Amino acid sequence: MNESFYKPLMLSVEPTVRHLLYHGVTQDNPQIDYSTGRQTYLKLRKRLAPNEKYCYPVASSMDITWLIGDFYVHNQDKM
Repeated sequence: MNESFYKPLMLSVEPTVRHLLYHGVTQDNPQIDYSTGRQTYLKLRKRLAPNEKYCYPVASSMDITWLIGDFYVHNQDKM
């Protein structure tokens, strides 16, 4: 792949949020629930709008919601 044309698909995740993904990930103790870090990470990522996670719309359905926040900001006085 030519590096000059490479554009990342997703924005980088904040280090504090990324740390949650790896919290408790080990196979040493089968009695501990290791899914809590992953679940918290996914819940936090789900709350973000698509334009806060991706560099550009990757699906046609994302075109509609890509700048939905801007719509609300510009039309607050009309609602």
